[in-house]
Amino acid sequence: MGPDGRLYLHGIETGRILAVDPDSGATTVALEGVAVPSAVKFDRSGRLVVSEAATGHLVATDLSTGERQVLASSDPGLDNFDFDGHGGAYISNFVNGSVVAADLATGAQRVIHPPGLLGPCSLSPSDGESVLVGDWMSVVAIAADGTLRRVAQVPIDFTFSVIGAIELDGGLVVLSSEGQVFWRPAGAGAFELVALGAGPMSALCSNGSDAFVAAPGGRVLHLGADTCIRQVLESDLAGITAVAADKALG
Repeated sequence: MGPDGRLYLHGIETGRILAVDPDSGATTVALEGVAVPSAVKFDRSGRLVVSEAATGHLVATDLSTGERQVLASSDPGLDNFDFDGHGGAYISNFVNGSVVAADLATGAQRVIHPPGLLGPCSLSPSDGESVLVGDWMSVVAIAADGTLRRVAQVPIDFTFSVIGAIELDGGLVVLSSEGQVFWRPAGAGAFELVALGAGPMSALCSNGSDAFVAAPGGRVLHLGADTCIRQVLESDLAGITAVAADKALG
């Protein structure tokens, strides 16, 4: 509830903050152009404070003047925040699972819970000695020394959750939780939907040069480096949930 008695709602996909009169139901746009707003609150001075998931910024806006101020900056994927009553705020991240305490006057931060993996759903080889992990809200490359690097993530690169990820010809292929396959070619910025026919796909793997996708009806689709179907392998297995490929296949 805002200081004016209206309810303030954030639209993740629209980038707008709406103000709603609880008595009449009248709705107006209070703020727009927000980079994927994930939470809204008002500070003690009456400014509207919004967490921007796409930028990692916590931004305060004076609605009477339009003046904006970045109060704190963190990794993209901000989920929620709450004021601590002492000039600071706790900020959470839905992509890497971290929680930080930020001093809103200085911007200094203290890590309460470090970033890590949310829910690793798949593993596949990456360049060198790295391992590529489909980690639900992101794709993570884990180096031999344990260092994590987010290769792609919500909400910057895609808006779906990931249950599978492989490297293919320098690009990245991911399997969403809804069974769709997306491809980002080497050097490209956006993911493209790969048209593989009807039904949700259930598993994904690579032999280094080609990809293999488990499809409905016990089928396995053999994809080339351009993600075009090269061969359809038939089986009497129903509900395939995992697939692996030998490097000799291709």
